[in-house]
Amino acid sequence: MVKNLTLTFFLVLFACSGDPSVAETKQTASASKTEAATAQSKPKDRVSIQNEKAIKESLNITLVNKETGETRLARPDEIELDIKEGERFTLLPLKPERQIHLEKLKLRNAQGEKVEVPLNKVTLIEYWNEDSMETNQFWGKMREFERKYAGSDEIQLLSIYHNPVYGAREVVSYGNQIVKKYQAPQNLYFDALAALPDEMYVPGGVSYLLIDHRRQMTHAGRGGFPACEQVFDAVDNALRFQRAMDPDKQVAVETDPNQ
Repeated sequence: MVKNLTLTFFLVLFACSGDPSVAETKQTASASKTEAATAQSKPKDRVSIQNEKAIKESLNITLVNKETGETRLARPDEIELDIKEGERFTLLPLKPERQIHLEKLKLRNAQGEKVEVPLNKVTLIEYWNEDSMETNQFWGKMREFERKYAGSDEIQLLSIYHNPVYGAREVVSYGNQIVKKYQAPQNLYFDALAALPDEMYVPGGVSYLLIDHRRQMTHAGRGGFPACEQVFDAVDNALRFQRAMDPDKQVAVETDPNQ
C-alpha cells in the first residue's frame, strides 16, 4: 500500500495559462502592451481543482524503494498538496511541440574547446551574429541580466555566436574578434556548426530564447523588435515556477515500486 505524499507549496496562481507566447515577435510594442493589459484583466483566482491537477502532473516526484533502490514517478493520486499563499506565478502547461529534446547543448567555449551545457534549469539564450547587430535592441539588456543573476544557481544565461559561413574552428576565431566590438558577454559560447536552429525555434539572426526547467521554450523573440522585451519579462515567472515545482525532489517510501 502506498501512503499518500503530503507536500506543502507556497504559491498562488495568476492563471492556468493555455497558450504561453512562443511565436515570432510582433513588430510593434503596442501589440505587446495590449496582450499584457488583457492578461492583467483576468481574475486572479486561488488554486482551483484544475490548477492542482496540473501541478501534480508537473512535479515529476521520484519514489525510491529503500530496500531495492528501484525508482518510479509518483502518480497524481498519490500526492496530496497543502497549498498556502506565497509567490505568484503563471502555470504554463506542457506543450509537446515546444519541448526541447536536447538534454545538453553541444557548443565550444572561447578557447575552441568542446563543451556541453545541460538544460537542467531556467536558461536564457542570446543567439547572435554580426549581421543583425545593428538593429539589435537587447544586447545591453542581456548584460544587465548577467549582472543581476551573477552567481545564481537557478538560471544560466548563454550568449551564443553563430556564423554558417565558417567552419567550426574559424567560427571561434572570427567570433572572438567580432565580440570585441561590443560589451563583452560573461558566458560566451559558439555554435560551431550553426546547428541550434535545427533543434529549437530561432526566429532571427539575433534571437532571445527562454527555456524553462522542463526544457520547454516558453518565449522567443527577435532582438530587432521592441516586443522581444516579453522574453526578459518572463524570466521572473519562470524562476518562480521552477522553485515551486522542484523537479528533482525525491521522496523515500517503503513499497514495491512496481505497484
